[in-house]
Amino acid sequence: MSLTTTNFLISQLRCAKREPRGRRWTVDEKVVALALYKRSPKCYNLLRKIVAMPSRRTLLSLLEKIPFSAGINKHLFKHINDNLKSDEDRCCVLLFDEMDIMENFTYDQSNDVIVGFEDMGKERRYSQPRKSANRALVFMCQGLARKWKQPVAYYFSYNGSRSNDLVKCLMEVLFAAKHFARLDVVGIICDIGSSNVKALKELHSTIETPFIQFEDKNIYTMFDPPHLLKCTVSLFRKHNVIVPVAVGDTEELMTAKFQDIQEAHEIDKRSPLIFRAMHKIKDTHLTPVMKYAMKVNLAAQVMSRTVAAFLYTLLSRGELEQRSLATATFIQQVDELFHSFNGSHMTPPPGKEVKCFVTEESGHMSYWKRAFNVVKRWQFKRYTKQGQLRSGKPPSQSGWLVSLRAIQGIWLYLKNKGFTSLRPRSLNQDSLENLFGPVRSGCVSGDNPTTFQFMGSLKTQILNGLTSHALHGTNCEEDENTLLSNLKSFINVEESSRDVDDLSVTPLDLQREVVENISSNIATAVSQGDTETLSVAYLSGFIAKGLLTSTDKCQQCRSLLCSEEDALHNQFIVFKEWTDQEKRLTYPTEALVVAIGQAITVIEMLLNNDGSKSAIGHFLYAQIQLQVDFSWFSCTAHKVCVLQSLIKAICRIGIQWWCKRKNRDIKQKRKEARASNRKIKKFKHV
Repeated sequence: MSLTTTNFLISQLRCAKREPRGRRWTVDEKVVALALYKRSPKCYNLLRKIVAMPSRRTLLSLLEKIPFSAGINKHLFKHINDNLKSDEDRCCVLLFDEMDIMENFTYDQSNDVIVGFEDMGKERRYSQPRKSANRALVFMCQGLARKWKQPVAYYFSYNGSRSNDLVKCLMEVLFAAKHFARLDVVGIICDIGSSNVKALKELHSTIETPFIQFEDKNIYTMFDPPHLLKCTVSLFRKHNVIVPVAVGDTEELMTAKFQDIQEAHEIDKRSPLIFRAMHKIKDTHLTPVMKYAMKVNLAAQVMSRTVAAFLYTLLSRGELEQRSLATATFIQQVDELFHSFNGSHMTPPPGKEVKCFVTEESGHMSYWKRAFNVVKRWQFKRYTKQGQLRSGKPPSQSGWLVSLRAIQGIWLYLKNKGFTSLRPRSLNQDSLENLFGPVRSGCVSGDNPTTFQFMGSLKTQILNGLTSHALHGTNCEEDENTLLSNLKSFINVEESSRDVDDLSVTPLDLQREVVENISSNIATAVSQGDTETLSVAYLSGFIAKGLLTSTDKCQQCRSLLCSEEDALHNQFIVFKEWTDQEKRLTYPTEALVVAIGQAITVIEMLLNNDGSKSAIGHFLYAQIQLQVDFSWFSCTAHKVCVLQSLIKAICRIGIQWWCKRKNRDIKQKRKEARASNRKIKKFKHV
């Protein structure tokens, strides 16, 4: 049996004869149970009926004990420092990328904060009013000598991180990696998103100087080669490209067209035999839609040596025009270029000399210098809406040029550090992409996770050591890297060592006239029994029932909190009774209804402006004490405890309802946007 199975059997033998409330579980047992629960809650509930398993509350409390919040977590970087011994192991690259999440607000009662707002780190968390988050930016370090990886930080943003915020986040992570983890960050890898490109330009990274300076050290910047390959194929599908082609002893500029591949595919499909030359190429390769447009393997199969060889064959047989020689040449250039960034073994496979480790004898350096000149001469014929030819290079072409220069600089730096080889496949984002899949699957949802779900699923995947990353249909190959730290050691981190926000609350003065007008209007509406106050009275009765249980049957408290049922504001409660013979519901006094109505109104005003504050419960508690008049409660024996419980109940219910209404509005906007998009597609006949 495996170690996990053995531990599970031991836990069953230990806990089978104990009562459910008397069972105790080790951290490893909780981690295994948490993995099962995140994978399938229905399966976990079925297991709980058959065998002894930890409760859901126990599993969620495990995640709450792990201090892994948005921004920089010093304890995580210090733990990385403890796990790495040699200087070679500390050489790494920094990866960052964004994934979509769902806009949603959730009140995290254990941390007293509303989760779902933008969060770009502790220092910039409250510098300005924040929007709801729909993107998660994740940073990961990946080793170059030893095969390790570790998510180190994440941030939340609205519609993607802006370039200036991205620069600040990048500098924060680099500072923590150097000073807390003692890492030697050699390079930075990202995709060619517009914000990423702009941020690197602001840090003075160019084609000629593909690096940024951080504390007197050059850190090379390159773009994810699989992403560059996808973008190159997508660009080639839309635009022709002029490439230099060797014709005999001369070199001519010829136009490569994607239509040549489509024509070759049609010729190949007309074969009467069951075998085809381009047997991997299907219609989804040439006209990809939906998920197929993002598949790296489809792009690699289109720009392959097999397709180039078939084009050469048709050209030699006269079935294609002479110009198609440029298409075959361009495909072969892209294929060899991608292979030079994709080597994962010491020796290359036959016919692919540069698909291997970079060494002194591998010939990568001489090839990359030639490839730089070749890629630089590509001319994509891109036209503007006005019909003018664009002169600048497209982002994918510039990305190849930057990456070619950067990988040469990385190899020279590592060689001076004593490295004898470099694994090129370590210089891509596969490790980070393979993290996003398990995070989405851990939320048990067909849609993107919410902010709160993302945080919990990310912690779960790191606790599991990313063992569930082998998902079917993923867009990336196995990265072969193991997780450096699984966060188990952080469960017992003392509160003093965590990065917590300041919980001190400074009362905020609302406009006195506004509060007085609201209080007067609410008091008038309650006394007249207006319809909009009936639900407030029902809620007040629910709260009063809970307060009476802690007053030791004090008659004065009961008279201050409860009234007769014939009051106008209690009409809704009367009709909510199950029977006329027995009264089970609590009927609040008019003063209690007015106070709760005023408090809820204050909560609404504050949450709309300051809902992203830390320690939001403490903040609202102080404001209600300041703004709402509770002088009507005159029981000296229980005044302190009753008012504390009353305000806490109002805050807890008010925050939950505010989040619920916000989520309902967000859902309605999403529904309207989808309906609008469907109408637009119908008009466009898509």
